[in-house]
Amino acid sequence: MNITYLIGAGASCAIAPKRIPGMQMLARMRELFPEDIKRFKQFLCDSGIYKDSMDHLMKPGKTIPDNIDTLNIERLLHELEDVATWGTRDQATAADQAHNLIQSLLTRLFSRLDQDEVAKAVKNPYDLLAAAIAADRHGHTHHFISFNYDVWLEQALQRHGLWNPVNGYLKNSVNPLPLRYIATARTLEHLPSHQPSPTLVLKPHGSLSWLTPQDDPYGIPIILLNKDGLTEGGTNTRGAPAYLPSEHDRVVVIHQSQRHEFSPLIIPPVLNKAVGGEFLYKVHKAVQREFESSQAVVIIGWSMPPTDASIRQRIADGLAPRSDSNNLKWLIACNFMKTDLFYNRYRATIPAQRSLMYDDGFGDGFIHAALNRLWENI
Repeated sequence: MNITYLIGAGASCAIAPKRIPGMQMLARMRELFPEDIKRFKQFLCDSGIYKDSMDHLMKPGKTIPDNIDTLNIERLLHELEDVATWGTRDQATAADQAHNLIQSLLTRLFSRLDQDEVAKAVKNPYDLLAAAIAADRHGHTHHFISFNYDVWLEQALQRHGLWNPVNGYLKNSVNPLPLRYIATARTLEHLPSHQPSPTLVLKPHGSLSWLTPQDDPYGIPIILLNKDGLTEGGTNTRGAPAYLPSEHDRVVVIHQSQRHEFSPLIIPPVLNKAVGGEFLYKVHKAVQREFESSQAVVIIGWSMPPTDASIRQRIADGLAPRSDSNNLKWLIACNFMKTDLFYNRYRATIPAQRSLMYDDGFGDGFIHAALNRLWENI
């Protein structure tokens, strides 16, 4: 049986709740990189885009340059994308520059958080989930659709021998780039090879570990790998996905005598998401195929926001051809918000013969109470 997991921000929030409380990333950036946030505020002020297009985000009497760290980062990226699409030429240029600054800070934030033992601990929820999947003896196929930019899910799966970065994002479509290539420009040769990946992690919003050429931002990405790999008890201990070190916001590589600048591929959380390029198109089609054959869907920390309308359409397109005798058997959702709003949205979008809603959060209790029950009943 095929089981598909939809992983949202709430899942990663469970990994480091004290490090990013409520996923308040801008506030965390201010603590870790105060001078950079100060420069970002100054840029918004000097460019004027916050006055023309973004000041409505703040409460009366508050202005963005002084209070930007109180904003949800996804809302900020959404507004920047709107300005880039609908603003004047100068506004669009400024919005693109602001987006690049935020992307650089995101990379640095997760690079710093990735050094934290919380993200690497073998008892974090992703690791508990991976351990449970590794112990599944029912012959199920487990695939993931992750809307998160971080790589904590992939690292946990790899620790348990369930995933590798060559075939694990989209079969044979990405090339690993070891982290050692960052310090000095070298040729892309003698890269590590891996066996086929038992699980897939589809990332329609991109990933901070995916690098694409700046002159072809939606081209086929290369994967950023650390040079030492995972060392904590995993069977596959080479080449774990990584982030750019905190002192870098891009990487320069010399390949076949050509100089290329690469930066992370992340898709802003906006309604008019760009799904440009062959690679992202294939990822979205792979999402659709998951729902053509999946027998059970597990949602962890995904609120199914309006900005994910394109994903909901892929889900509908995948489910549409299925006959009544081949419907989804199970829908299981885990969301700590404890509100029927999300659960009703899930049931309407992903109808199944049976559903189980679990609102105590992503952790050991959910894995044993919900997932073990699922695996024994399909």
